[in-house]
Amino acid sequence: MQEYFGKQEAKLAVKISLLGLLFFVLLVRIHLLYVPSGHDLTQGAFETVFSHSFRIVSASIATFYIVQLWDVWFFEWLQNRNHFLSVRVAISLCVSQFFDTVLFSILGLYGIVESVIHVILVSFAVKCTIILLSSPLVSFAKRFVKDEIPV
Repeated sequence: MQEYFGKQEAKLAVKISLLGLLFFVLLVRIHLLYVPSGHDLTQGAFETVFSHSFRIVSASIATFYIVQLWDVWFFEWLQNRNHFLSVRVAISLCVSQFFDTVLFSILGLYGIVESVIHVILVSFAVKCTIILLSSPLVSFAKRFVKDEIPV
């Protein structure tokens, strides 16, 4: 998005996404207040996932917002130093995912999982593998998108 629309539009997209996440959390909280039908077989699972996960949801939302704003800045910094889009995207995503993984694991999982370090290492390895395997697709896809997209 930032590649085509600039830093300010990317920051606006992050803020809109944050509002969407907060709205989702509000709707989940409202849904938890309803008394389910006697035929509802999924309410128990819904309550298990969402009623005791305030820490995880809060950590996830805070991490999302912090890392996305940082990524907007970092991607712009890379734009000024590297002309290869796929390299910029790969570096930006790997570094951002490192911060995302560490911050979320500490805020959301510390004290819940046996080894936060193992969670960080495995999660980050999987994320970087996917990023590095898919980053050449960015250059391929750019060939099909005009350099200037009308707003």
